[in-house]
Amino acid sequence: LVAGMVIYATSVQSSRSREPLEEGQTIRNQQEMIYIPSGGQMKAVFKIREAELPLVKLGMPVVVTIDALSGTEVHGVVTKIAPLPDRGSVWLNPDLKLYRSEVLLNEEIPALRAGMNGSIEVIVKDYEDVTYIPVQAVVEIAGKRTVFLRRGSSAIIEQEIQAGLANNQMLAVLSGLEAGDQIMLNPPLSHRELAVVSTSTYE
Repeated sequence: LVAGMVIYATSVQSSRSREPLEEGQTIRNQQEMIYIPSGGQMKAVFKIREAELPLVKLGMPVVVTIDALSGTEVHGVVTKIAPLPDRGSVWLNPDLKLYRSEVLLNEEIPALRAGMNGSIEVIVKDYEDVTYIPVQAVVEIAGKRTVFLRRGSSAIIEQEIQAGLANNQMLAVLSGLEAGDQIMLNPPLSHRELAVVSTSTYE
């Protein structure tokens, strides 16, 4: 036996519709009722969007930033990816499927407490000395990832690029651009009907 504590699940869940547990209250199947924090290694829980699921693998390194601890960074590894989407997310939005995943933290932070919020960055691939651009600057033309360069005061050049991985903000460019090139964040009017390339399609 070890000393510990019991936390009501409703105490750390963010939904305002959750009411505190009371004696005699009716509960539903698989409802989370209590958490029993461990005094040893801790884990972080996050959810992966369906489009990004092929990119994340077990054992990948992770950096967890804890909001309440002034942005303290803790390292860990992905230890679990659910085989089925989270039922709650599917019920709220059938078009958005999220897969519950877990990260085992490698470091023990005395000030870290169960239920704290933060952000998780999974290191899918590490590029060295790479050019990167905003994702909204890239469109797909005839199956080729393309950007538009501005040369001089009026000349606009269509440039094919080889795209690397991207997050929801920036895209790594493996070839086709050089540092200092002036790219257009929005395509010319003749190409406005083209959809911006999804970040999940980059390889």
